[in-house]
Amino acid sequence: MKGFFSKLSFLLPLEGVRATLLRFPLSVLCCLVFFVCSLLDTHKIIDLSGSNILLYAALGYFWFGIVRLLAESRTWAFAKEMLLALPGFAVVIALLHLQGMVFFTFFMPAFLLCITFAAYLKSDSDDSLWVFNKQLWIGWLISNAAGLLWGAGALGALASVKYLFELDISNRIWGDIWLFAASVLTPVYTLSWVAERFEFDEEECKAPPQIHFILDWILTPLVSVYFLIVYAYFVKMALAMELPRGQLSMMIAGFAGMGVLTYVIGWPLREKGAAVFRLFCKWFFPVLILPVAVLFLAIGERISQYGVTEKRYAVVLLGVWLAVLIVLHLLKRLRLKYIMMVLSGFLCLASFGPWGASAVAERSQVSRLKTLLETHQILVDGRIEKNGNLSADVRSDISSIVRYLVNSNHDNQLRTWFPDVYADAGEKKRRYQRQNQIIAAMGFSFTSRHQKNSGIQKYSIDKRTNAYQLSDFAGYERIRLFKTKWSGSILLGQDRQLKDDAILDGLRFNLEGNVLTVLYQENPVQVFDFSSLITFTDNGVLQADDFPTVLDFELDGQRYGLLVGNVIILRRDDDHSSFIQQIYLSAVLQ
Repeated sequence: MKGFFSKLSFLLPLEGVRATLLRFPLSVLCCLVFFVCSLLDTHKIIDLSGSNILLYAALGYFWFGIVRLLAESRTWAFAKEMLLALPGFAVVIALLHLQGMVFFTFFMPAFLLCITFAAYLKSDSDDSLWVFNKQLWIGWLISNAAGLLWGAGALGALASVKYLFELDISNRIWGDIWLFAASVLTPVYTLSWVAERFEFDEEECKAPPQIHFILDWILTPLVSVYFLIVYAYFVKMALAMELPRGQLSMMIAGFAGMGVLTYVIGWPLREKGAAVFRLFCKWFFPVLILPVAVLFLAIGERISQYGVTEKRYAVVLLGVWLAVLIVLHLLKRLRLKYIMMVLSGFLCLASFGPWGASAVAERSQVSRLKTLLETHQILVDGRIEKNGNLSADVRSDISSIVRYLVNSNHDNQLRTWFPDVYADAGEKKRRYQRQNQIIAAMGFSFTSRHQKNSGIQKYSIDKRTNAYQLSDFAGYERIRLFKTKWSGSILLGQDRQLKDDAILDGLRFNLEGNVLTVLYQENPVQVFDFSSLITFTDNGVLQADDFPTVLDFELDGQRYGLLVGNVIILRRDDDHSSFIQQIYLSAVLQ
C-alpha cells in the first residue's frame, strides 16, 4: 500500500489520503459501503427498500471514529480497540433493529456530540478540548464547501462533454456525482481535519480575532435580544394572568440552545474577552432560570392536553439538560466537556428502553385513545363498537391520535383492537389508507383540526380499498384509464364553480348535491341520483354499502361504464344534511 501511494504521489498529494485511511479505516469503509449500496440501489441493481444498511453505515462512520479517538487518547493497542469497536457496533445495530427510526433520531446527535469529547474523557484541559473542536468544525465546514465545489465542477465538466460531443449521458450520472461528493469526499475529508494530538499550549488556545467579532457583534447581541423578547412576554403573561402558550417551550429551547452555543464558542474568552461577552458569560445561566421554569410549565400544559410525543419528550429532555447546566454553573463546577457529555448521555438514554422517547410516547397516546374510546362507548369490553354521533372535537382528537400511532409505527395496540383492518392487505397498505379504515371502523371519517371548526363531518367511500372484482368489468371489452375528480357545487351553502377541466372524448360531468350528470358535447346523457344510497344510522354511522363500483350509461347505442375510485361525502353537524363533495373516477369502461 505504501509503495502504491508513493508511485502516485508525483501526480496527486495522496499522503494525506493515506494517513486518513490508516487512521480511520473502518469509518472510511462505512463511507464506501454507504456510497456503493446507494449507487446500486439508485441504478436498480439491488433493492434496499426495507433495509437499514445505509443507517448502519452512517452510525458506523461515527461509532468507529469515536472508538478510534478514545483509543488514541488512552494509547490502546489495535486489538483492544477492536474489542470495543466491533461488539459495540453490533449492539448499536441490534438497538436500531429493535427500536426503529426513533433510536436513530436520538442516537445520531448523541454520536455527533461524542465525537467532540471522546478523546477528553480523562483530560482536565477544557481549553485543549475547545481547540480540538475548533479545528474539527472548521474542517467540517471546509469539507462541505469542498464537496459542493467538486460536485458543481464535475457536473459542469460533464455538461460540457454532453454538449460538445453530443453524447447521451444518463440522468442518473448527475445524481451519482452528488452522491459521491456527499457520502465519500466530504466525510472522508472531514476526518483528515481531526487533530492528531489532544493537548495544546496556551498560545494555541487563544481565540482568533474572527471569533471575537462573531461573539461581540453577532451572537451575544442576538441572544440578548432573544431573551429580552422572552422576558417581555413573561411580563405580558403575568399582567394578563394567562398560562404560557404550548409553542413557547419550543421557542425557549431554541433561544437557550443558541445561548449555550454562544457560551461554548467563546469558552476561552469567558474572563479575557470583551466586557459585553464577559457580562454574558456571568449572567447567562442565572437569567436562564425563569425561561427554563416557564419551558417546563408550557410543555407540561401541552402534554396534559395532547399527551407525550417524541418531539415533546425532546423538549423536556432539553429542559432537563439546561437545568443541569444551570445547577453546575451556580456551583461553579461547569466544565466545557460536561455541556456536551450531559446532553449526549440524555440523548442515548432517550433512544431506547421503556424510559425512551418511543416507549413513553406510545404509552401516553395509547392511554389517551383508550380513555376517549371507553368514554364514548366505542371500546366496550375490549371490542370496537361504531358511534358516529360524536362532537367535532372528539372526532378530531381520536383522528389525530390514530394518525400519530399509525405513522410512527406505534400501532401494536391498534392491531389488537382492529384485527380486520390489519388482516386486509398485510403490511403493504399505505398508512393513510390504514388510518382511514381504522377511523371508519369506529363509525366516522377522519377529522382534522381544521375540519372540526367547520361544522361538517367528512366521510369517505373508498371503492379501491378492496381490489376491483372481475365481475365489475363484465360486459366490457377495454378500459381507458384516467385520474380526475368532479367537485360538487354546494358546500356550506355557497355555490362553487364546477371543476370540469378533465375531458375524455367529449365527456363532461356535473355534480350537484347527490346527483351526478354525465354530459357528452354539453348534452346530458345520464343522470345518477345517489340520495337513496347514502344514509346514516341513528348514531351517525354511514350506510353506503350499495354504492355502485361502476356507473353504467349508454351513448349512441354503445355501453359505457365509469369506474368509481373514491367518494367524499360531507354531513353538517347542525341539521345532519349530507351531500357528495367529490367523486373520483379512475377509468371509462367500453
